[in-house]
Amino acid sequence: MKLAGQLGFVLAWHGWPTLLVGTITGWALAAVGAAVVRARGSQGVVLPLAPYLVAGVIVALAGAP
Repeated sequence: MKLAGQLGFVLAWHGWPTLLVGTITGWALAAVGAAVVRARGSQGVVLPLAPYLVAGVIVALAGAP
């Protein structure tokens, strides 16, 4: 099973709002990271998505009731 599916299961266990916050936060962090890498002039760099998704899960679970 892929990491995104497992993280989605953990977030969904806590409810739909937590799932949405974690997913949106992870993707937003990935977008910021990609923008920073492109701004530095690195065109051929491939960023892994997993660290950003894990950070989104941590943020979402920290704010979950």
